Amino acid sequence: MKDFSQHELDIIKSALESMIMKAPGTAECQTIDNNKVVLTSEIHDVYEKIECLNSKKLQTQLQDVSCSNNGHSNPILATVEIEHNDPDCMLVLKAKGYSDTSSEDDSGTVMLVENNDGIMQIRVWADINKEVPTHVISFSEARNEARNEED
Repeated sequence: MKDFSQHELDIIKSALESMIMKAPGTAECQTIDNNKVVLTSEIHDVYEKIECLNSKKLQTQLQDVSCSNNGHSNPILATVEIEHNDPDCMLVLKAKGYSDTSSEDDSGTVMLVENNDGIMQIRVWADINKEVPTHVISFSEARNEARNEED
């Protein structure tokens, strides 16, 4: 599969923006090709996916793994981003419907994977009202050299 050029992505994004501007709001419908009805929220989702195509983002849907409702709840749209803040490089998880205290809705970091002095660690913001991470998990004991060798 051939990647889109930046010019092609800009054309697609422009067309999607035009469609969104014609029907602002998340619940409104539009009729497109062959009289097919499309929700404006669906156009927003496609726009977000197009934005991720040539960037350092991976967009996915987190399916429900709980046994309480047989996994039939709505999936959560999540984005994993690679952020470069010289000299650091981090993996960042953001999800629709979730945020942190200092960001707008749906755009805040809820989990960050980073290198802390040679040890991988995760910082989690599990409470939107807290500025500092609610959990910090070090993977120092998960490194290969930490394995106990049996005699």
